[in-house]
Amino acid sequence: MAAEKAAERGLPGARRRTVDLLRGGRTLGVAACVALAAGAIRFQGLNDPAILPLFVFFVGLSILSVVLPASGPRGQRVGLIPAVGLAAVLLLPPIVALLPLLLANTAYAFSREMRVSRRAAYERGVYLLLAMLVGGLLRVALAAHTLVAADSALQVMLVSLCYGGVYAGGRLLGLGRHAQARGTVKRHAWRGWRLEVATLAVTTPVVVVMALSYAPMGIAGVAGAAALLGMLVVVAHFGFEVGLMREQVRAMEKISALTVAQTSPNKVIERFLHLSADLVSCDRAEFWLTNDAETRLERLSLSTGRSEVAAGETASVRFGEGLVGRVADRKEPILVRDATRDPRRTEGEQIRPSAPSHSLLLMPLVAGNETMGVVQFERDEPGQFTPRDLSRVRALASQAAATIANVRTHQDVYNQAVTDSLTGLYNRRHMQAVLLDERRRAQRYGHPLSVIMLDVDGFKGYNDTYGHVQGDVLLKMLADLLRENVRSVDSVGRFGGEEFIVLMPETPAMEAHFTAERLRTAVESTVFPGFAEDPELLVFKTISLGVATFPEDTDDTQELVTLADNALYRAKRGGRNQTVRAGSEAA
Repeated sequence: MAAEKAAERGLPGARRRTVDLLRGGRTLGVAACVALAAGAIRFQGLNDPAILPLFVFFVGLSILSVVLPASGPRGQRVGLIPAVGLAAVLLLPPIVALLPLLLANTAYAFSREMRVSRRAAYERGVYLLLAMLVGGLLRVALAAHTLVAADSALQVMLVSLCYGGVYAGGRLLGLGRHAQARGTVKRHAWRGWRLEVATLAVTTPVVVVMALSYAPMGIAGVAGAAALLGMLVVVAHFGFEVGLMREQVRAMEKISALTVAQTSPNKVIERFLHLSADLVSCDRAEFWLTNDAETRLERLSLSTGRSEVAAGETASVRFGEGLVGRVADRKEPILVRDATRDPRRTEGEQIRPSAPSHSLLLMPLVAGNETMGVVQFERDEPGQFTPRDLSRVRALASQAAATIANVRTHQDVYNQAVTDSLTGLYNRRHMQAVLLDERRRAQRYGHPLSVIMLDVDGFKGYNDTYGHVQGDVLLKMLADLLRENVRSVDSVGRFGGEEFIVLMPETPAMEAHFTAERLRTAVESTVFPGFAEDPELLVFKTISLGVATFPEDTDDTQELVTLADNALYRAKRGGRNQTVRAGSEAA
């Protein structure tokens, strides 16, 4: 609360006045309750023995309707307070009817920690008060009309329709303040309004029965109808649970449907966050992915299309460090009531340092005994997540973790099959497959395709002088130079020993020659290590290169490589450290 007040001191004048008005709403609510109670006792006969038991009954029912709502889909609350308000309008005098609901709603607003929640409760109270006033006045007017009998079915139905229309319309007008809000807030607001209107529509017939049963059965009939309302809440609760289980099964099926060979860990995570938005209500979500070394977790910025995904600067935390690292290390989820006050959270985990109080749900994604990552859900109010939210997303998190592990295993196997273990470049078999694909594409679209073959000059002598370990270091450095000096669309591979190949799609012979010269110059100007125990010893090496182009030199795939290789050896015989094109002689 101290942080919230400090933030409010920095607000502009208009917004600060709004905050002061909301705070003043507490005093106003208490004053309204006292004034209405005095008016009810003086003018509405609250001390009447026939009305007092019914009033006490509605006080208890109003409090229960506020504190014991059913959990709706995605964490929403299905409350009966609008239905109880309608029942009070139909059975109590107008002013007396307002007291139980106003008292319960004010108590609920007092219990909220966040200003946003208090404001929402006050807004609901305002529209509830308006609907009850209009409904009560209509009831009084109809009772005075000779065409409609007092407390008849027609009167009850007309009052119910008027009450429901005023309340639903008022709540709809209240949604206007969310018109410019971000997508997540707007969706939550509209979803809550639709759920509240549907709840009022379903419970209205029971309230009508309650009102009509009071005359013949007394308070026993009212209590029976109230019990029926409670049963509706129980049925709604279990109905939501069944619906949730169905959503969980569908989400797990969609995660399992991802083809391991055609996806990546990021795509699995994106799908997981998208599906989890149907299971856990949140304002933001982010994912911390375990890096390859499995010692740190790195924050990803992805888009789910449902809930807002926290987009912050690239950050990472160690296992056991902060909230995220603690969850990853212990492999146990954590519910954080207020992250802004939690001393365990590190600066690297802060997404919005100036944000108000917010609650967190952190769930590890564990496959076998390895943590694949940690998902973090946020709500802009403290204490919003419960153990039920954990149970909603736990099964999906386990399935997503298994899928991520399978994807990584598949990628490791694939990389081992297509890359050279020393240099990290593509191996000869994969380069031959790429060459066939590029040749087909070049022939189909009429584009040139060039091949560069290159070899380290005097590599055997280097190995004999400095050792094979230093020779491996030289080959790794050369592989890095090749990667840095070609385009992203080009493919670089190790063809064998100290010989390398570069495939250049849509590249004519002259441009390929220029690229080969750029590679030769880059290697020529690079300092390579000599003896490992003598780091100050500097060694310079050179390369020889051969270039061949499809279809200028040949239209056969294997012959294209052979021509580039022959040009390479002509460059070596011609003095090394030069580039030779197929069909030409060495300089």
